[in-house]
Amino acid sequence: MAGLTRIERHGTIFSRVRDLMRAQVVKEADRPLWYDIYAAFPPKREPKYQGTWTPLLPTRSQRKVAHREQLRPEPDPVRPIVYAEDTVRARFFQTYTAGRYDLTRPNFVSLSQRFVQRYEDLQASGDHPEENLFEETGKALLADGIVLRRKGSKLETEAEATPVGASDQPSEPTTS
Repeated sequence: MAGLTRIERHGTIFSRVRDLMRAQVVKEADRPLWYDIYAAFPPKREPKYQGTWTPLLPTRSQRKVAHREQLRPEPDPVRPIVYAEDTVRARFFQTYTAGRYDLTRPNFVSLSQRFVQRYEDLQASGDHPEENLFEETGKALLADGIVLRRKGSKLETEAEATPVGASDQPSEPTTS
């Protein structure tokens, strides 16, 4: 089978197998399973290779240009995907610090994700006007014991940052 090509422009797969069997390169016992079915029920139109064939090889400069085009394929246009909660999450990151992410726990829910979930719950309930919904979400999380730290405050990096909705009065130290 040396020197034979598998490109369909030199004949169909059926004609090539038939010719190999005639030349006794492939034995009758080793013929493909589909061969007898194709011989019994040939297609109405013989499948032909429809590609363009150029007898000349490309020149060296044409090969260089083709290689450069291969190296720099035209990028596919990527459509922006924006979900409804993306605006809420973007505003959250502009207003609050993100906190820490614990990637060792498989069911970890980030602070921003909790905020978005609570925002959507409050929005679905319809109890709060749309203008105050962001602040009400912060207050609802504070009521659940989740402390949000605002960006830009002096205590942002300290552990005792002021939570959302807390008064500006300094807390009295507790004695035990």
